[in-house]
Amino acid sequence: MEKRFCLVKLATIFLFILLTLSSLYSNPEIQLRIAASNIKISLAGNLIVTGSNGKALFQLRRIEIVPGPFGIIINGRSSGESIIKILSSNLIEAGSRKFRKKIEIRQVDGKLSMYHALPMESYIAGVVASELPGLWPIETLKAQAIAARTYAVWQKYKKEHLETTALDQVYYGTQNEHPLAQQATQETAGLILTYESKPAHAYFHSSCGGNIASASEVFGTHEPYLRNNKCPYCYGSPPYFWNYKFSKREFDRKLGSKIAEFNLVNRTKSSRMRDFAFSSYPLLKKTRTMYIRSKLGYDKLCSSLITKCTANWYSVEFSGRGYGHGVGMCQWGAREMAILGKESIEILNFYYPNTLIKRFY
Repeated sequence: MEKRFCLVKLATIFLFILLTLSSLYSNPEIQLRIAASNIKISLAGNLIVTGSNGKALFQLRRIEIVPGPFGIIINGRSSGESIIKILSSNLIEAGSRKFRKKIEIRQVDGKLSMYHALPMESYIAGVVASELPGLWPIETLKAQAIAARTYAVWQKYKKEHLETTALDQVYYGTQNEHPLAQQATQETAGLILTYESKPAHAYFHSSCGGNIASASEVFGTHEPYLRNNKCPYCYGSPPYFWNYKFSKREFDRKLGSKIAEFNLVNRTKSSRMRDFAFSSYPLLKKTRTMYIRSKLGYDKLCSSLITKCTANWYSVEFSGRGYGHGVGMCQWGAREMAILGKESIEILNFYYPNTLIKRFY
């Protein structure tokens, strides 16, 4: 009798562990940082504001939040809290963006940050809708959903939150969601790319300009499945060729130095320029092109695949190919592959060779 009781007890404990693990990995929650501001954050909806103890502080339709000396200030009144949660039965409006059910505001060193937690699959549907138009082929959207989910899983266990910009993955909220993004997410639910049984680093970008870059040349990491390759599929896409002219004053201002001259140096295997070398005051050291893009604007210096540069005392002009860092999946290339009849698995095999698709949850 005692032995039977022990077996039942062990079986109960084992079942509890299985259920716990299932809850952890069945559509896990993802934490996003939506915005940071040292001025104010404005929100609208049927809002309930709670403090750190979960007690409701306010119930309002519209709130303005600013940092204060003794905690977060809500509509002119101090909450005495450094962390507040805003709950809604429907949507929370933050400027032009909308989010589901809950937002958290934190004040640290006089600066506000806004966070949003949501189920992974809701997040992936939002990323697909934010990254790709609803008129693109469903197989492209499915490939994007798997890549986005893989990237999110990989990052989730590395850091507290993901950014909602191109620094991680673009996520605009619920207002851009479209039926095909939902379909692509549902049909690939729980699937990720793996390499040697671990989540792959599934980088992606808008257009590679015909040359896919390796992870080692762009990020300095060695990933055998993120390697140099020719991409014949994105030619003719809108971001394939680009050109931008800066005034000399704008160029100097954005880089924070008076540039006498500069050179593009260290061309990589994918024809990208790795570094800028400057003669300037104050002196700028040799600097990675990725950093220069962040200073000049990602929408102006669209990639490091720079094919021409001319400079004089009045202006600095760049021409190049592609849009983004060039590592991993080329979205415009994936679109063309789907139009040619390729399925999502073929698209992913082309851009992430030797990876396997596995169910994560």
